[in-house]
Amino acid sequence: MNQVVASKELSGLVKGSVLLSLLKYIFKELDQVQKEKFISQIDLEYKDKIIANRILPTDKVPVSMLNRLTFIASSAKGDSVKNFARNIGRFSAEEGMKSTYGIYSRIRTPNAQLLKATVIWSNLYDKGKMETVRIDKEKAIVKLVDMPTEAIMCERIYGWLERTNQLSGLQDVRVAHTKCYSFGHPYCEWEINWKKQLNKISNG
Repeated sequence: MNQVVASKELSGLVKGSVLLSLLKYIFKELDQVQKEKFISQIDLEYKDKIIANRILPTDKVPVSMLNRLTFIASSAKGDSVKNFARNIGRFSAEEGMKSTYGIYSRIRTPNAQLLKATVIWSNLYDKGKMETVRIDKEKAIVKLVDMPTEAIMCERIYGWLERTNQLSGLQDVRVAHTKCYSFGHPYCEWEINWKKQLNKISNG
């Protein structure tokens, strides 16, 4: 994966709840030796806060830092960046089911999932706009516009989109990252396909 490093200013800010979810996954996956290696490479600006667990869900943190932490953790674990980042995204989707955003996943329709992606993005990030459109009964397109991204962030979004739609009751979900800002496209785009939808509606 080619790493394109966006500046802190260009990449914008995200709520601390996203960082907390990312750290929860990292510390769950790494063994003690790997954790020590990971912590030793964290930038000094946030190392003390992370070690002392002083990150609040309402804090605003640079998106670029999340990308850096994802890269460091995948290296410490000896996993590929793509696989590790996608697993973080999947984990984040599962964590989201426990929050107020989980209500969108309990409404088991593809249109509700498209709405969920748009609403959650605008509530968490201070830059960019996630646009979603239902193409047909088994296909949708998700675009992220007006935001410079790094490939590693796009892989987290890939995992989140995949798992979110699986949790909504869609089966055989397949995601393709068809356009990426970090590879010269004007925006990022993911194509989501599925085979069928469960008929049972969950009441939570």
